[in-house]
Amino acid sequence: MRKLKVYLDTSVISHLQQEDVPEKMHETQELWKHFKKRPDVEVIISDLVIREISKCSEPKLSFLLSELAQLDYTMVEITEDERGLADIYLKNGVLREKSLDDLTHIAIATLNECRYIVS
Repeated sequence: MRKLKVYLDTSVISHLQQEDVPEKMHETQELWKHFKKRPDVEVIISDLVIREISKCSEPKLSFLLSELAQLDYTMVEITEDERGLADIYLKNGVLREKSLDDLTHIAIATLNECRYIVS
């Protein structure tokens, strides 16, 4: 049986510790527990996610990296294919240029055959 692929973008990981929106933080923590218990789900993250998370200040950065370490996930690197698809999305008005990173997340998820993007 093929695993269900789910792409996690930076915002959902960041919400694991987001005191200013406690309801989203709680929901994200529950989702995280769910991912830890589901061997039929393949979690995908990208090097873009890691670069964005790395902009967090301490102690949040250490906390998020610790939480990621507890999750079984597949790391994918951005390729020219993802960059090209993000440019196609941009040219077709999916989002604006200021959201190029978001378009790149979408392209990564698409080309890695993820069924869902969690943001």
